[in-house]
Amino acid sequence: FFFFFFFFFFLELNIAAPINLVTHTFCVAKPAVLLKEDMPKFKDSLTFMEITQFLCKLQKSVQGKSCIDIPPFPKLKSIEQILDKVASYADSIPPIPQHGHFANRAFRALVKQIENNSTSLMQQLLVAEPYLKAAIELKSYFVNSFGNYERLEYGTAHELNFLLFLYLIFRIGCYGKEEFDAVVGVVFAKYVRVVQKFIATYNLDLAISNNAWGLDTFHFLPFVFGASQLIDSKIITPKSIGSDETTEEGKYMYLDCIRFIKKTTKDASFAETAPSLTAISNISSWSKIVQGLVKMYADEVLGKHIVVKHLLFGSVLKFMPK
Repeated sequence: FFFFFFFFFFLELNIAAPINLVTHTFCVAKPAVLLKEDMPKFKDSLTFMEITQFLCKLQKSVQGKSCIDIPPFPKLKSIEQILDKVASYADSIPPIPQHGHFANRAFRALVKQIENNSTSLMQQLLVAEPYLKAAIELKSYFVNSFGNYERLEYGTAHELNFLLFLYLIFRIGCYGKEEFDAVVGVVFAKYVRVVQKFIATYNLDLAISNNAWGLDTFHFLPFVFGASQLIDSKIITPKSIGSDETTEEGKYMYLDCIRFIKKTTKDASFAETAPSLTAISNISSWSKIVQGLVKMYADEVLGKHIVVKHLLFGSVLKFMPK
């Protein structure tokens, strides 16, 4: 017992250690888990543990806190600004008139604009040396956070890229652990709103990678964070989910994502369009829901090759077995 306690405590300290920007060499991040045969190595890797630890720390930071109760931090303002900038691109790239209820091809122009402006966006985020050195690695995660250019779709692999983008800028010192709640309740919540704007504007398809898990929407992480926000709530219980929510918009991510499901699937009941989320509402407490969703994320998202084959690795996030 003491050996394992010491091992994980020591490992956590190393994972959280800041990067020496003066001596570190950044690189272009690329996929590395290309074969299904590599998955056991990935599941047993330090990287797998880094990602799950980071996720757990983030969800714990917002436990019992609504988004409107979390004050913004000056350190995170530049991240909000680049998300606002990306969201504004859609205003100048309207959907193309086309036949049928298909994803709109104009989305390709949006993704291209994000890619073309990625260097300047990272410069706006990182501001000055030595942080600017990291731009070459960070921009790959950022660009791949908003959907697929070819298939006109969005899913868990893109959401995961944004989580890793947040992890990398944490590791290079753009913010600290004391800002974790704002990273979730302010920054990640804004990211979700930006993505939902793109989904609604361009009628994006649900990525095939989402078939790897059992939730009924484009998102997964907002439900992890959102369930944590609702722990100890005396008013909003799991059983009440799916009924007409009266809580103000922008307060709880879980409820906001359910509103989005209802808004985009008006022709059917919530129970029909979201059977898995309906089933989850039968669990007795939000804390048990959080535990189950974190495990589900590790097993059904990080544990599936169809998602992980798109995962990017570079000089910070490395594919290294323990």
